[in-house]
Amino acid sequence: QQQQQQHSDNIIIYRAYAFYQIGKIDDAIKHLKQILSLDPDHKVAFTLHKALRTIIKLKEKADAMYKGRNYREAITLYTEALETRAAEQSKGVYKAKLYFNRASAYANLANTKTATTTDDDDDDDDASVKDCHTHVIQDCTNALELDDTYIKCYTRRGSSYLIIGEQCSNSEEEESYCRKAIADFESALDLCTNNAQESDNDDDDDDDYDDSRSRRSSTKSNRSSSNTSLSTSTKAQKQEIKKKLQHAQVQMKRCKQKDFYKILSLSKQNATQDQIKKSYRKAALKWHPDRHANSSEEKKKEAEVIFRDVNLAYEVLSDVEKKRKYDLGVDVEDLDNPHAGHGGGGHHRHHGGHGGIDHNILFEMFMRQQHGGMGGMHFG
Repeated sequence: QQQQQQHSDNIIIYRAYAFYQIGKIDDAIKHLKQILSLDPDHKVAFTLHKALRTIIKLKEKADAMYKGRNYREAITLYTEALETRAAEQSKGVYKAKLYFNRASAYANLANTKTATTTDDDDDDDDASVKDCHTHVIQDCTNALELDDTYIKCYTRRGSSYLIIGEQCSNSEEEESYCRKAIADFESALDLCTNNAQESDNDDDDDDDYDDSRSRRSSTKSNRSSSNTSLSTSTKAQKQEIKKKLQHAQVQMKRCKQKDFYKILSLSKQNATQDQIKKSYRKAALKWHPDRHANSSEEKKKEAEVIFRDVNLAYEVLSDVEKKRKYDLGVDVEDLDNPHAGHGGGGHHRHHGGHGGIDHNILFEMFMRQQHGGMGGMHFG
């Protein structure tokens, strides 16, 4: 009788551990409680139950910090959860989810840093933003090693590849990051198309964190209605991934050309009209030919070229419609064409702007607007 009970307990414990590995942690705990209800002192069941409860509590605290936008504390708590005995011994879905959630916290922390950038700390902020996205890539890679069907990890990692690529000064290096991003978005799109059930029980956005305990579990009672909802959700997810893929393809095309966002030291994801004006003013004042009147001929030519690029960048990005087309991948020379699509090749022209406005006149107009009619800025 005792041997039979021990054998039965062992089977239940193995099942509980299996449920945990596939991410169904609530089912795992139910199985362990079944043993503990009859034998509260069962050592193995008690130890495993305690370990799972610990990791659940840490994740719930981390999720609360994430929802409260306290991303640093969320990262700390997700790290503690990943360092627990239960996580260290796991090679399953629940651990993958913890990696992904920490990656999401790092990504949002990077967004916070970008949004609060000041002129005085641009360099430090760029470095810290890059560090955050490096962590995102590593955590998503770790998660995908545990679960290679995790769509959110592919899209999250792909987005970080693009952001790091934007900061590269070397076009070949940026192109390499763009290719990685494209590969991730294509993988996510393939999985979304071939594996519709992947989104089951995920009610958050495809790039948000996972707050469900059982990412793959099916707990919905009305399967017919959930299938309809799932179909709609999958279509929306596919559309979002397609947008990200298109953005990555445009960025790869742009990395071989002059990038107006880089010329004005802007991030495409966070470039508001106020930031565009602020960055233009700073760059235009720095490279205005009058400021370099006493420089060598070589330096004068360099300043003139950069000043033209700065003004062309502002002319495009300050115009909402031209900016929209530019972001879609329309070539610069086609931005005034109402029928322009996604042009091929697309070499920039650098003669007084594609709209025909002289760069010095554009600068004077801008300065008058900024200073209530004051013009004629000179740098003697």
